[in-house]
Amino acid sequence: MNYSKEGCNLMNKIKLIGVGVIGIMGIILIGVLVLAYLGFVPVLSDLMGTNKPKNLGVSYSETNYASGLDKVPGAIVLNPEYLCATCAYTSSGSVPVNTSFTESEFTAMINKRNSKVGPLRDAQFKFNADGTVEASGLLIDPRITGPVYVKGKIDFASGRNATLKLDTAQIGNITLPADQAKIAEQIANDTIQKTFAQNPGLSITSITIEEGKVNFNGTLPKEVSGDPNVIPTQYN
Repeated sequence: MNYSKEGCNLMNKIKLIGVGVIGIMGIILIGVLVLAYLGFVPVLSDLMGTNKPKNLGVSYSETNYASGLDKVPGAIVLNPEYLCATCAYTSSGSVPVNTSFTESEFTAMINKRNSKVGPLRDAQFKFNADGTVEASGLLIDPRITGPVYVKGKIDFASGRNATLKLDTAQIGNITLPADQAKIAEQIANDTIQKTFAQNPGLSITSITIEEGKVNFNGTLPKEVSGDPNVIPTQYN
């Protein structure tokens, strides 16, 4: 298949669906991954390469990816494949955003941003009518590899602050006990603060979860650029 020069430029300067929003929603999952990195779940080594991520019934395609991008006019991102949660990137400016993103759009973006060097594969995000968010994916890392699943909800989100409440966390078929899940929750909330620090253009007026979608009102970074020359921290 041949692509025009304009089409290639468009792929290299893709409009942003929102580093901030995706960072906040995805950080529950990242918190559990960090928990595993720190050695709180040694049994994970027994699950390496043996299971697939939990199927949440969320399908996605390039069409979902494109439709999500169109909802943040005026914002661009360079090197989107290097914008995973642990990747190095720069962020500047801000654009106002008041829209809804479907779970398919979010899922498509998460997988796009992890397609090159990110730690997740086959991720799915599901938004429920009761305000909870479910996330699943396959953790890929030189030290540990295995499926993860989490469920939780946004506890607070306003201005440049947000916190999450983690209800359930699983690695493989093992559910983390309450004390370890609490550690994962704290790691997730600490990482949210880092996300705000990395993205001065991110601010929240409101975030609400409904069946199949998340409603976001606030500002997102105007320009974000991934750095292909910096190896993500989980690979160091």
